[in-house]
Amino acid sequence: MREVFLLILAAAQSFDGTYVGTLACPALPGQTALRTEFSLTVSGSTASYERAIVRPGTAGGVYERGRGTVTPAGEVELRGACEGSFSCTAEYRGQLTGISIRLLGTQHWRVRDQDALRDCEIDLVPRPKS
Repeated sequence: MREVFLLILAAAQSFDGTYVGTLACPALPGQTALRTEFSLTVSGSTASYERAIVRPGTAGGVYERGRGTVTPAGEVELRGACEGSFSCTAEYRGQLTGISIRLLGTQHWRVRDQDALRDCEIDLVPRPKS
């Protein structure tokens, strides 16, 4: 009976909150590797994210943003796109655990009239409650 109770508690776990961390990707043609802040917000079965698009020598203000789903078991799937004059789409997937989280995904860029794909990793932790 105790095992059933624990399974019910695990299934009812809430992943709501904000997760912060780092997005890391190899270099696109003619650029350096990317390492930038990443923020994920979960509310119920919905997740949203954003990260600043970093271009050498420029300030932030342009973002990649996206949305996705979270299953009751914590599986997250995200799809997003770049804003402004940047041409990119992205997909990330992973498992929320409430502790440390790793999402893996692919970005598809259009750079100098050529398509470029890169695999990325996102490492996140829950943002401490204030």
